[in-house]
Amino acid sequence: MKKRLQAQQNIALREAVDAPWYVPNRVLYDELRQVPVVIQMKERARKFFEKNERHRNVLIKDALDYDPRTIRRHKRPKSQL
Repeated sequence: MKKRLQAQQNIALREAVDAPWYVPNRVLYDELRQVPVVIQMKERARKFFEKNERHRNVLIKDALDYDPRTIRRHKRPKSQL
């Protein structure tokens, strides 16, 4: 799933600036000052959980009682989509 999203972002950036195939993706990201979608997803998930930990409503705090360091059955952190 992440590879597909990353590929779609690469294609969109390449089409937006009409970059030829031989220009590396890293150059596109640097020149356009873009962040890869995988990094954005991780950062937004982290901020979401941090924000809800500080929420005033106790019910919201309790609903998201989650520690990313715990081992889960599916071996995938909840904060990672």
